[in-house]
Amino acid sequence: MIKPFLPVRRLIARLTRPRTAIILLAATLAAAMAGLGGGADVFSSPPFLALCLASLLSLASNLPATAKGLARAAGRKKIRAAARRCGALLLHAGLLGVITTGAAGYLTHSRGFVQLMTGERLGGSPEWLEEERGPLAASLRPGFTTRLERVEMEFWPDNSVRRLASHIIIKPSDGPERSITTSLGQPAVFKDVTIMQTSHFGYVATFVFKPAGGPGIPVHYLFDRAAVPGAAVHRQDSFPLTPYRLDIRLRPNAAAASPALERPVTEVTVTANRQRLFSGQLAPGDHADIDGGRLYCYSIDYWSGVSMIKGYHSGWLYASFALIALGAVLLSAATAPHGPGNNRGHT
Repeated sequence: MIKPFLPVRRLIARLTRPRTAIILLAATLAAAMAGLGGGADVFSSPPFLALCLASLLSLASNLPATAKGLARAAGRKKIRAAARRCGALLLHAGLLGVITTGAAGYLTHSRGFVQLMTGERLGGSPEWLEEERGPLAASLRPGFTTRLERVEMEFWPDNSVRRLASHIIIKPSDGPERSITTSLGQPAVFKDVTIMQTSHFGYVATFVFKPAGGPGIPVHYLFDRAAVPGAAVHRQDSFPLTPYRLDIRLRPNAAAASPALERPVTEVTVTANRQRLFSGQLAPGDHADIDGGRLYCYSIDYWSGVSMIKGYHSGWLYASFALIALGAVLLSAATAPHGPGNNRGHT
C-alpha cells in the first residue's frame, strides 16, 4: 500500500529541502526578469506558472519544519540558534507572501489607460484606449467620474520632462467630490483603485465651427508631444458634419522652442473638395471666416495619460518585503562570528 505513494513522498522530500527552494526561487526570478525584458510572454505561459506553484509549495512545506526548529531552539535556550531559526522563518514567510501576493495580483488585476483632457469629465464606466486584465478579472469599472482640472510640468534645460503631475477631481457615486494629485512615481489611491500618472502627455486644440444661422460645432483634436522638444506637431483630419478638412500645425510656444503651452498658436489650412478656403495662424480666441460661417480656435490645452489599476495588493507586498528584510537581518546577526570566549552558541 505504501509503494505506490513512494515517488510522491520522495518528491515532497525534495521540495522541502532548503536548497530546492533556493534553486526554484532563482529560476523564478530569472524567468521573471526575462519576461520584464519583453523577450516573450513569460508570465502567462504554463511553465512559468508551474515554476511559481513549485516555489510556493516548497516554501510552504518548509515553514512547519522551520517553526519546529525555532521552538526546539527556544526551549533549549539557545539564543543564537533560535535567532537563526526565527530569521529563516521570517524569510520563508516573506518570500511566500511575495509569491502569493504577486500571483493573486496577476490573476485578479485589471488596468485601463485613458487620455484625460483638461476640463473633460470621464464617466465611471469609460471606454479604455488600452485595457489589460488578469485571467480571473472582470473589466475595470472605477465606480467614480473624473475631471482633469489642470496639468503641471517642469522641464530640464534640454526641455525633457522633469516633473509631470495631473490634478484630478473625483466624484464618487456615494459621496462628495475630492481632489487628488498623481505624478510620475507618486500614484494616488482612491478606495481600491490606484491612479498612476504615465509619461504620456500632449496637447488638445479645440475648434468650433459656427455656420451661418446654425449652432456651433465643437471638435477636439489631440496631438502627441513632439519627438524634438518645442517643435511643432502636425495633424490632418476632417471636421465632422461639414465638408471641410483641416491641416493643423500646433506650436506650443510661438516665442521659444519650448514644449510648455506658454504662447500656443496653430497654423491652419482649411480645404473643401481640394479647394483651399483658408490658410493662416489662429491663436486661442482668433477666428477665420469660411463660406459665410466662422471657425474659432477656442482653446489649446493639455491632455494627460493616466492608468487606473485595480486588484494589486501593494500593502501585503510591502509587508512581505519587510518580513524578508527582518529575516535577513536576524540571519546575518545569528551567523556572525563569535568573539573570544563566546563560542557556546547560547549567549
